[in-house]
Amino acid sequence: MIKFAESPYKGITIKVIGIGGGGSNAVSYMSRNNIKNIVTIALNTDAQHLARVNADEKIVIGKKITGGLGAGGDPQIGKRAMEESLEEIKEKIRDADLVFLTAGLGGGTGTGGIPVLANAIKEMGILTVGVVTKPFREEGKKKMEKAERALLELKDKVNTLLIIPNDKLLQSDQKILFKTALEKADEVLYRAVKGIVNIIQEPGYINVDFADVKNILTLGGRAIIGMGEGKGEKRGIEAIRSAISSPLLEEVDVKKSKGILINIRGKDIRTEEIQEIFGYLASEINQKEDIETILGVDITDEVSEGTVEITLIAAGIEDERIRKKELEPFPERTSEEEIMVPTFLRKFRKENKKFEYPENGDTEI
Repeated sequence: MIKFAESPYKGITIKVIGIGGGGSNAVSYMSRNNIKNIVTIALNTDAQHLARVNADEKIVIGKKITGGLGAGGDPQIGKRAMEESLEEIKEKIRDADLVFLTAGLGGGTGTGGIPVLANAIKEMGILTVGVVTKPFREEGKKKMEKAERALLELKDKVNTLLIIPNDKLLQSDQKILFKTALEKADEVLYRAVKGIVNIIQEPGYINVDFADVKNILTLGGRAIIGMGEGKGEKRGIEAIRSAISSPLLEEVDVKKSKGILINIRGKDIRTEEIQEIFGYLASEINQKEDIETILGVDITDEVSEGTVEITLIAAGIEDERIRKKELEPFPERTSEEEIMVPTFLRKFRKENKKFEYPENGDTEI
């Protein structure tokens, strides 16, 4: 069944929280690109990095543990830092109807912190969508194992989990700069959030209320994202074909999803183009009646003349690869001293270098 998103959902409060360096960068990208009617919050253990981030609110987490100097790539420090600051963060989101949690997995703060915060938000009864990236293969096996452990902890703590493998971002162009690849990851996270937010908040065609969108986002399991662009006479078909065949969808069959959200963007989208897009999508999913599809149309000057952009999010996919993983959880430290000191600071001590935390653990940004 296909429904069209319509009225702006007045009174729906949406907050996007970026955790750690990667998550904060993604939130900063969203803030710079002006997603309307959302609140952005950046959380990090690294005060210096956080000072450079654009966000409505910024919180240095775990100041007593890290002194604002980061987690040193240690997920246990990220976990403890989030636990230390959890009550402060919960106060910031009590009025939210929908929360996006975003992080780059494989490091310390985001990897260790996002499962803790996701669990707290779940207990608050707030609809939660996790949007995370997995490391580039070149970043090493240890980072990938950290990411896989975090996914195991996270998958049952969010309503929908959107996983973006960074390696997939390189498939279209192996020669792009690493910095460009990271920016591309930020763009994918941005479009995933914007696609859902637009369906909720932008005017459209046939009445669909927030409950319809919520039904898809609470299907559980994994979500996947495909993005496409089309130009010329058959631009709508080109865009939906490109979205369905996107490298980010390569490992999962869209037909296995239980619900699909589509956001179409352009300056001058025609009714027949929308019909063509739906016709093509219906043929690809074999017109399965049990897959509910919700559409948002965004008439905007942000897209160049003659171009149609499509963001497709398919949800409710059972991911056997995550479910069958048998990785051990992050190792617990039994010594309070070891818990309180990040890896890079323990290295300081081994090298007999002197380091002192700021007084009372306070760090200004």
